[in-house]
Amino acid sequence: MLTQKKTPQQRIRITLVGLATLLIIPILMTFFALSPTANAARTPLDYSPQLTQVKQLLLARAMRMCIINGNGGPGFGGNLTAERIARGDWGGNFTTTVGPILDGDNDGQFDCKEVVSATRDVFGYGSFIDMFCSLKGEWRDDANLDCLSNIGKPEYSGDKWNIPKDRGVYAIQVLEKKGGRSLKFDSALVNYSLAMSILLSGQKLGCKAEWRGFTSGEGAPDNIRDLLRGENNRRVNIALADGTSAEGLYYIPNPNKKVGLSSKVESPYDLPDGVKPNMSCEEIAAWASRSAEGAAQSAKTDSTENTRKAIRSALIKRCVQSRGGGPAQQICESQVDGWMNACKDKMPSSGAVASSKEYVKCIAEQSKYDEKEISGALSGISADTPSGQSGGDEKKPECAVKDLGWLICPVINFLADISDAAFAMIADNFLRIEPGLSSGGEVQAAWGIMRNIANGAFIIMFLAIIISQLTGFGISNYGIKKMLPRLIIAAILVNVSIYICQIAVDLSNILGYGLRAGIGGIGDEITRANEIFRSGQGRGEWGGFALTVLAAGTAGILALAVLIGALVSGLVVMATIAVLLIARKALIVILIVISPLAFVAFLLPNTEKFFSKWRSIFVGLLMVFPTIGLLFGGGILAGAIVKAGGGNDMIMQIVGELIKVLPLIAVWSVLKKAIDVAGSISQHINNAGGRLGGGAKNWAKDRYANSRLGQMQDFRKKQVARRKQLMRAGAWKGDGLMDHIWRNRMSDLSDKINRSRLANNKILGAGKNVNYGIRSAAAGQDAVDKEELEAAEDLLAYQFNGDAAAALRNAGDNEILKHVAFKKLESTGKHGAEQMYEYLQGGGTISNRRMAETLTRMKDDHAGLFEMGRTAIDQMEQDGATSVSFSQQQMAELTAKGVNGLSDEKLARQASSAIKVAGETEFTKGGQKMVGVSADRAASVLDNKRINTSISGSARRELESIRNNSVGTEEIRIPHDTASSNNITEAIPSDTPMGRTFVAGTGRGPAPPQSPPSAPPNNQNNRNNNPPAAS
Repeated sequence: MLTQKKTPQQRIRITLVGLATLLIIPILMTFFALSPTANAARTPLDYSPQLTQVKQLLLARAMRMCIINGNGGPGFGGNLTAERIARGDWGGNFTTTVGPILDGDNDGQFDCKEVVSATRDVFGYGSFIDMFCSLKGEWRDDANLDCLSNIGKPEYSGDKWNIPKDRGVYAIQVLEKKGGRSLKFDSALVNYSLAMSILLSGQKLGCKAEWRGFTSGEGAPDNIRDLLRGENNRRVNIALADGTSAEGLYYIPNPNKKVGLSSKVESPYDLPDGVKPNMSCEEIAAWASRSAEGAAQSAKTDSTENTRKAIRSALIKRCVQSRGGGPAQQICESQVDGWMNACKDKMPSSGAVASSKEYVKCIAEQSKYDEKEISGALSGISADTPSGQSGGDEKKPECAVKDLGWLICPVINFLADISDAAFAMIADNFLRIEPGLSSGGEVQAAWGIMRNIANGAFIIMFLAIIISQLTGFGISNYGIKKMLPRLIIAAILVNVSIYICQIAVDLSNILGYGLRAGIGGIGDEITRANEIFRSGQGRGEWGGFALTVLAAGTAGILALAVLIGALVSGLVVMATIAVLLIARKALIVILIVISPLAFVAFLLPNTEKFFSKWRSIFVGLLMVFPTIGLLFGGGILAGAIVKAGGGNDMIMQIVGELIKVLPLIAVWSVLKKAIDVAGSISQHINNAGGRLGGGAKNWAKDRYANSRLGQMQDFRKKQVARRKQLMRAGAWKGDGLMDHIWRNRMSDLSDKINRSRLANNKILGAGKNVNYGIRSAAAGQDAVDKEELEAAEDLLAYQFNGDAAAALRNAGDNEILKHVAFKKLESTGKHGAEQMYEYLQGGGTISNRRMAETLTRMKDDHAGLFEMGRTAIDQMEQDGATSVSFSQQQMAELTAKGVNGLSDEKLARQASSAIKVAGETEFTKGGQKMVGVSADRAASVLDNKRINTSISGSARRELESIRNNSVGTEEIRIPHDTASSNNITEAIPSDTPMGRTFVAGTGRGPAPPQSPPSAPPNNQNNRNNNPPAAS
């Protein structure tokens, strides 16, 4: 048999089909493996909706303790002013137990000020004054005075406000009424929620229990028998979502760990039987077991009632919409109650309500609505436990990220709520095309006009055909045979075009809601079916990763700050989306009206392109709703699959939650692409949106850059750049985790490369005498030095307010700051010179060459500093000193020597302190004593009329003092150019952890080993007035 040889294109097509099959089969297998039917029967109850009630219960008891211990006791003060009450400072240093739910990472105790603040927030009071007055706070001189209306008046501004001590239980009753929930331990669900939240808490005071699995049946691990024998494994009954309980196994690291719960309170708010103010983790586990079955039954009952309320709200909304609102509300409420009462036996107990065909059919028969309308109205409502439903709002599966969930989950859940609300708002108000828009009287009338015009065109065409047949001119027989079928079809389509458009609109609405509800419902079912106690599982793995996340916490917070700018731009984009959606509705109505003309264009010669344009625009606009519904539903499904398949991996849990939010971002793109087919209208709208969005973005960017957070982020970027430059130069040495892992190693490698012959030869090193490696290291170091110099200048300006002397005293090991401070003092002349001298006299060191070079430029203001700087440079160059310091005697001798070598003109311009020291200090040269400035020299300077006028007042006083109080020693002046080879003060090395430090003294360089000094000098010698003995 002959076979046709396959072309390359066919072979490629077959290969792609095979690869697609290989990809699709595993995906389908994974999907069915994760389907709700696999694990739905053993879903643990989610107790998190009750935690707000638990917090209110604990805070109410803490508030009672602060009240009954007040008025003379350690609780609330008895002499409060309105101002103190308004800021939440109600006095008292009393502390009371609030437990790990409210203060798990500290000691589980709140002082009364913390109790007041937390109570206001949890119970939702508008102000501290509102809460104080609701608790029957009163004016001491008039107990009947109305608190709320008088507390702000001047005559009641004194310190006579208080809450009487007998109002403790009354306060609990007030807060119970405010919260709208029972604050007694009379609910098994509340008891179970409190016990389980403490048992599973990973905080400091929590029991940190870890889930091991069910002890039998589905969900039991293969090694359950071995686990049951574990020393710290405990059997605990847990509540399930189906209204039953089952026995599970938990590992409790310290079963005897004591946990404070609450203070004792009078009946009826006392603790339940078997519960104590302080309990061990083992006792808390037993408490949870006792409460599990009742909690499951109570949650199931609440779920049924919440589901009923949600269904009722959704059906009333649908009924009111169909009747046009207004007085229809009461009529619809009565009708919906009748429908639901007739179908109450068919209401589903689990799963998506819209998926229950029996219930939907029953409601449709009672209401006379279409089943599809009922399914659409009930979409998003689930009968699963717990539902948390109220007024039609579905409780979504909880974010499963624990350990760091306190930070991540609120953000993700908030975004998920925004995503759901956005879909509901967009779908109900913009995407859905109301029946009145496609089939209303006004549309019918306008369409009728267009239909008549189209029918007139058909009459003209028929006449043209008849004339052509009779005369033989015009359209040929072949043309007539080709056109006649199209003419008949088009004539029919023109007259039913409005119904075709209505069907298309209805399909768009059904697909939009149906895809979101159907695919999203599957995702919700997968999430609920695979919910596990993640707070206990995988703690070690997540805890290890927590260090990395927390290390990046600052960067994360700074990154979140970018959302401030994005919010402004996002608001503009949302406004543009609203404009586009409104334009979409208007365009759809116009396209329906002109549909007869579009079908005429399908018939006429050379006009079919207009029909194609009409069809593409109409279909594109209608497909926006199903596309967005598919995106939102697909996002929920994809997120659920990723989370379920990710197990306990925290990254996968976060990714799964974020995937659900992504469709909200895609709405703009989808809508823009759909509107683009409408041509220039959308182009103008898009351009306007782009300009507004770009302007808002630039404004927000500038505002953020000038904010504190923006400056902090800029500083961090500079630090990162500095680290990279040092690593490239081979000079980075860090102490962080990543430093030890790879940064220090990469820096060492860069150093070796920079010093290698490979990087510095004339071929690979970029040319003769270029020395690329060495220059690369130097360039990196220069860039870092420049950045550090700028940072030191900022530090001097802002932290020390420009006070260079204070910066020197507090610089510590910051060598760059010392250098910058020296330069600042240099610029201030004699005053700066005196402060430098005081710094060195107080034990300060010349710890880098740049400081020494600055001192050598101070000769005109203080010759002693010049001598010290030159001496320090000599020791650094010749003996390898890393820092040099001088005793007070050495400083005086160097000053005397330096001033002695000056001309009279330069002496007259010296700082007064230098003249004073030189006039008081003797030094020896060649066995002969000499003084820096003798009485004769001082008299000579003062008597010199040419330079007398340039002497400052303080210098004149010092010279006069020297002239009048001679030390009696003949001055021998040493020319300055010969003194450099005969330094009086040299240095003796002292090994220190920072390197070789030299202390000025006699002898040059290290002491000879055969004659060591009797007391080796060290940094402490720097402060001695007498120089150390010669080596």
